[in-house]
Amino acid sequence: MKYTSLLFLFYFLAFEYAKAQSHQAQKAIETFAQNPQMKAASISFLAVDLTNNKTIASYDQHRCLTPASTTKLWSTAGALDLLGTNYAPKTEVYYTGKITEEGILQGDVIIQGFGDPTMGSEHFGKRESMRDFFRDWVAYFPANKIKILVGDVIADASALGYYGVPDGWSWSDMGNYYGAFPSGLTIFDNMLELYFTTSQHKYGATQITRTHPVIQDFLISNHVLSDAIQSDNAYVFAAPYASSAYVTGTLPLNRKDFLVKAAIQNPEDLFAREFLEAIRREGVQVIGNSMSLKILRDTKNLNKLEFLESEKTLLFTHYGHSISEVIKVINQKSVNLFAEHLIHWIALEKEGGIGYHKQGMEILKNHWKSKFDMESARITDGSGLSRSNSISAQHFVDLLKYMKDNTVFENSLAISGQTGTLKSLCQGQACSGKIKAKSGSIAGVKAYAGYAQTANGNKIAFAFIVNNHQGNSSELKNLMQSVLNAIVS
Repeated sequence: MKYTSLLFLFYFLAFEYAKAQSHQAQKAIETFAQNPQMKAASISFLAVDLTNNKTIASYDQHRCLTPASTTKLWSTAGALDLLGTNYAPKTEVYYTGKITEEGILQGDVIIQGFGDPTMGSEHFGKRESMRDFFRDWVAYFPANKIKILVGDVIADASALGYYGVPDGWSWSDMGNYYGAFPSGLTIFDNMLELYFTTSQHKYGATQITRTHPVIQDFLISNHVLSDAIQSDNAYVFAAPYASSAYVTGTLPLNRKDFLVKAAIQNPEDLFAREFLEAIRREGVQVIGNSMSLKILRDTKNLNKLEFLESEKTLLFTHYGHSISEVIKVINQKSVNLFAEHLIHWIALEKEGGIGYHKQGMEILKNHWKSKFDMESARITDGSGLSRSNSISAQHFVDLLKYMKDNTVFENSLAISGQTGTLKSLCQGQACSGKIKAKSGSIAGVKAYAGYAQTANGNKIAFAFIVNNHQGNSSELKNLMQSVLNAIVS
């Protein structure tokens, strides 16, 4: 009898705690929605306790909104689900012709890429070692007794096609580093560093003193002015495979070597040039040039193309970092370029042939439609840079519920107050260290989606999307933190 009474008391207290927790969280989101800064805003919010599948709090959870980079949860979870945690993209290096007894290769070297975004990446190594993988590659030359290359170094990125940026990306984004497009041969994060010297006078001219890497035959038209500001307000306009860029905007006064990050517009061509230089640095004589397969196709160099289709010999295969490693960078540092590569991987592996982005997106969307109701959602890219994405808090929570037991997925997420894009979220507050989530932020949009750990140890799946708020982003984050604190407290 005593045991039964204690058990009843335990369940009663647990019920009352859950009810109080739900009331507190619901009150917090309603208070948030009534704030004057939310007068013209659209809000979609849902928090569900995964231990009993009960809703803790909600606000217009079926409203589809622009979610910014929280969209990356769909591509990272989908890649894990469709390809497995150990999948890694490959790059194959071939040669044509024959190697003579004197060590002369009379033929071409061909680099065929299948979408590895990590070669020379700052996310997987230090800057001073970004070209080390080339040195490792060139080691195969003396191992195969190649001392002299009489032929060209040709980069072949055709496995992902030459479509350029994903659908829905803005012209104002694609020239900048965060708008770099995926390629079969991505190098150095497809990022071009522009170093500026600015004037001490307001609206004075600026100069680009150097770039890294150096890209031959690429014209940069500089119209950036100096201004009394403290941060980068310059924008780069360029199109995929273009031979020029237009830079405008403003930069702080009286600076030297001020860094502006742009996107590399022809990574395939740069890859060939960098590998050619690496071969020469390691002492192999090269009598030939670097070129890209796209240029050969565009110029209709049929003789060269036919020769490349003839018998070729595999020199070596390089494997990149696995999905589990790549999605950790995507979800913690919000790297758009990496997220879009996942879409190509899905197309390559599930359909074969050329791994087009559109094809990968169709496979991804059909995969999620087979799991839960996605009729009202619209997902157009893998990174969330497209404003045409439209997804509700309910959709995100459905995804998070489906992935709740996937530790690789959960561990890829940033931790509030500690890591990645959540490092400044809830510092010194109740939800610090209690949330694993993906953030999203573009002009007029802020969002969070992930898992929260409550004070009683329960696991919560939540999504919080706000569009078109008044006030600045910092003020909005503070208001959203009050709701997140209520979820975990």
